[in-house]
Amino acid sequence: MASDAVFLGVCKGVSACMESMQKAPDSVLCALGLCVIGVAAFVMFPCVTASAAAVTSEFPAKTYLQELVITFKNATAAKSARVGIEPLPDGYERAVSCRWDDNEFGNLEVKNRLDARGVKATWYLNSNSVGYLDGRDYMGTARHLIEGGHTIGGHSLSHPYLTYVHKNRMFQEIAGVRIEWEAALDTLLNSFTFPFIAYRSDEEGDASQADMIRALQRAGFYHVAEFKTFHDALPSDMVVSLIMPPENNSFEVFQQAVDWALSDADVRADFPNISHSMHGWYGTPRLEYGWDELERRLDYLAAFPNHWQCNQNAYAAYRYQFEHSVLTVLERDKNALRAHLCRPVLRFLNDPVPLTIAVRDVATEEVVSVACRTADISRSQRTSPDRALFNVNHDRPQELPSRIGRVENPENRAEFHIRDQDTDFPGLGALLSFDGCSLGLQVENLTGLLLEDLVVTYRMPLGWKEGVVEKQVPRLEPGAGWVDACTPTKQADDPKYHLGAAYFVAQMDFRLGGAPGRLYATCNYRNGFDASFPKGRFSVIGPIEPERFDAGAFGETVSAEGGHVSRWTLEDASVLDERTNFDDGPVDNAFLDVEVIRTQGNWYRLESPLYVLQSVVASPRARPIGFYCNREDIPHIYLNGQEVADNEGTLAQGDNKLVLIYHHAVFGGSPRHTACFFRPIDPETGVRLADVAYAQPPICSPSHGE
Repeated sequence: MASDAVFLGVCKGVSACMESMQKAPDSVLCALGLCVIGVAAFVMFPCVTASAAAVTSEFPAKTYLQELVITFKNATAAKSARVGIEPLPDGYERAVSCRWDDNEFGNLEVKNRLDARGVKATWYLNSNSVGYLDGRDYMGTARHLIEGGHTIGGHSLSHPYLTYVHKNRMFQEIAGVRIEWEAALDTLLNSFTFPFIAYRSDEEGDASQADMIRALQRAGFYHVAEFKTFHDALPSDMVVSLIMPPENNSFEVFQQAVDWALSDADVRADFPNISHSMHGWYGTPRLEYGWDELERRLDYLAAFPNHWQCNQNAYAAYRYQFEHSVLTVLERDKNALRAHLCRPVLRFLNDPVPLTIAVRDVATEEVVSVACRTADISRSQRTSPDRALFNVNHDRPQELPSRIGRVENPENRAEFHIRDQDTDFPGLGALLSFDGCSLGLQVENLTGLLLEDLVVTYRMPLGWKEGVVEKQVPRLEPGAGWVDACTPTKQADDPKYHLGAAYFVAQMDFRLGGAPGRLYATCNYRNGFDASFPKGRFSVIGPIEPERFDAGAFGETVSAEGGHVSRWTLEDASVLDERTNFDDGPVDNAFLDVEVIRTQGNWYRLESPLYVLQSVVASPRARPIGFYCNREDIPHIYLNGQEVADNEGTLAQGDNKLVLIYHHAVFGGSPRHTACFFRPIDPETGVRLADVAYAQPPICSPSHGE
């Protein structure tokens, strides 16, 4: 598939760079710090320092209390014992897992080799309708992948650069893939990986990464498997598994990174999961290494003692509990100790892994039992000389769904219809709609069974302050209906957070006839696009091979004609006309961010031709204007026929003719091969000019391709 070529192109460069580095801890840090910062080409970061305050969750998990009674052989032991929560289950020191991306049919061969060694993985999938599948059905393969203790993770619906789609689409890409696979396989997701490893853009920096984190958390993801630079660039309370150098690096580079991660005390404390990555391409023409390379890596990590072999979902749930649970001793009475365990609810965690508590400072044989009236507790099968270990399950009423369905409403109908149900729950109807101010949820229980313990979790994109809202409904008798309204508050931020089709989710967890279930209801609300943003309001001349373009001659023509050029003749006499390009490439123009101008419209290009981009910019008054953009990509900007020097020009009152020469000349995967980021600003304040209006030159179609 196309993404293979992108990744291989950049990984070969990584391997060459790393092999040229001295074999020292700094180079290992670089290996672990390979990441995409706005582009899909790997960048080496010997040291990344956080430039902003940590991003904390807007909507952390709800918690509940469990009362534990620990019984000892005598009062002396009860008095001296110390209790705590283990960083990993069963007293393990480190965790080992895998991150395997994309809907690859070769993943089954990877799974066979993992199963032979007891290694667990999470398969990070796109939608079953993702373009690179070319219509092939991945559903059967996905069902096999989760057999034997493996899990599914989210990797977006369409495998875009999430930093170059608009904010509403970003949320749908993230939330939508979770809903699709949960409903398709009756499985549970809590972990995500970024397509092209693009969690941050060059242009918007910390703000773009913070938005990504918040979108993940609103969608129900709280874990990522990424390079360490994800956390170093902008710390957050996301749970992170460190991934090792991926498949196109040598075993020596992989080994060096693993050894560093195992020996570094800070990494051991903060990131105890070491993960294989990233694509299951071994033994294929896309990779120079065969299956023996994968087996060598698996065997190397498996040989280390005291490691928990786990999938990413279980690791995520355990570490989130470890970081957000509190164990408090209430009293010691004779030979017993009573404590409260405050921990996140199971519905949030989406994985049932128990929490391990340790009883220390007494001989292990002095600890008789740990009991809880509401939950099952078992003594760990792993023994430890210095502590007794017990696994505390969640309360019995807190069961995860065994069946999951979805009811979509992309046309945003407000009228309930009999078809608004999922085959997993015949007779249970649900419809979510949005009228621009309030979400409306209609539920009809025509199943003949009692529906009880209904918890509705509304999930909303970044434009709304109340990104996660929870409501509880005790019971819905057979034949009864329920109608709810949720009125969120708009964020006062940049209007770009409200442009493009918005995606809303109602997650309903319940018991139906005593069995736990989950049903998603979703809808799309169409927003327009603001003329103060450049998307869809530029014409293009191109694509042009850069060596065939005479920039000097073109600039003279722009000056002579006072602004725009509607036709350009190349040296070989071929003629290129000004045109619209809403359909160039496979990327849906409606998905693109409002601050980008479409060029090739293809996420998988490794290089760019040159484009002339032209627009008419209307200003209510004469004023200075600055340009926040990558001037290496845009070496020439013309305003009303004059080339802009020092990134600052002057807008006249009324219409202004704007011409950009765009060429992203860096080879490698990058969203800048797809579109051009462009933001006009007040040169004094740096604030975006929100009262200007772009329009395509009159020669072009009036359609904005939105």
